[in-house]
Amino acid sequence: MRTIMRVTTLTKLALLSIPAMACVVPIDIEVEPVPPNYPPMFRPELVQPSFQREVEYDPELNEGRLTFQVTGVTDVDAVDRLYWRFFVNYDPTFSFAIAGAGSTTGRPQTTGGVNVTYPLDPCVDLSGSKTRDLHRLEVVIADRPFLDDTAASGARNQDLPTDAGQIRVVWFIRVDLDRCGESL
Repeated sequence: MRTIMRVTTLTKLALLSIPAMACVVPIDIEVEPVPPNYPPMFRPELVQPSFQREVEYDPELNEGRLTFQVTGVTDVDAVDRLYWRFFVNYDPTFSFAIAGAGSTTGRPQTTGGVNVTYPLDPCVDLSGSKTRDLHRLEVVIADRPFLDDTAASGARNQDLPTDAGQIRVVWFIRVDLDRCGESL
């Protein structure tokens, strides 16, 4: 009888140990880290005219257009394209029109980067502005496409995906539009 009990006990133990041997221990899944998205870069000393001071425009002394340029914009991420939009006297409620826009067709192959340029004729382009003396020109340069504009967004026509790298350059232009004369 003892032998039968012992065989029964050993059989029970053997049967109980089968599920333990069949238990699958999951292998750690190695998740590749997402590489960081670096924002576009530029050298402030190559911005023309300098954005660190007001740009003075006298309609009687200066004729025609001013050219605003961010020279040598680059992005270290090999797959990124660059997109940009210019805004004159931007206000998300009243004045959010895109004054100028562009993009690269791929990563610039030159080491000098991309030149982002906007020509502005103050007497013509600023004539419909609510402000009469100090005006604002802003460029937003990003490495992702701009999102579609929605009325619910906070920054109309400036919304970007959350993973977008971006830079902004703002110039202040002082011009007395009343002195523009016949060009208005």
